[in-house]
Amino acid sequence: KTVFEIGTYNGFTTLHFAYNTTEDAIIYTLDLPTDYEITTKGNKSNYSYDDFLVVELSKQNINRRIFKKDKCGGKIKELFGDSMSFDFSPYFGKIDLVFIDGNHSYPFVRSDTENAFKMLSDSGVIIWHDFDYIIHRDVFKYLNSLIKTHRIYHVPGTRFAIFGKKLT
Repeated sequence: KTVFEIGTYNGFTTLHFAYNTTEDAIIYTLDLPTDYEITTKGNKSNYSYDDFLVVELSKQNINRRIFKKDKCGGKIKELFGDSMSFDFSPYFGKIDLVFIDGNHSYPFVRSDTENAFKMLSDSGVIIWHDFDYIIHRDVFKYLNSLIKTHRIYHVPGTRFAIFGKKLT
């Protein structure tokens, strides 16, 4: 009933969450504000090579996101901020699904994941996008470091990894 997406981009995945949840579900989606500048707000080394392009495209298309005029758009609550400094505490223990597809660099993947674990409800699930060792090596590297303490599964044939408190 409660989804938290980190990294909105064009809102396509956000809209999928809206269509595939109950009528009373809430989908929170966090993305950078339009005035965010990588060069002034953070260290460029904290961004993977493809994040630069995605940030610019996301900012340019923020008002044309796919869910803006859709019938399910009312279930979606847009949030703006840098996930490294965003206050996630109001969501701790309340989120059934956290979808991580924001900045792909190691420090951000680690921070987003740590916050995701805190946000999970008792039956919550985390899904990471871009779990691959060719393009998004930091996502792959960080999640593989977690397997010592958490059961994280790769979904075969995809670039998804998943953790669930009740998955075995």
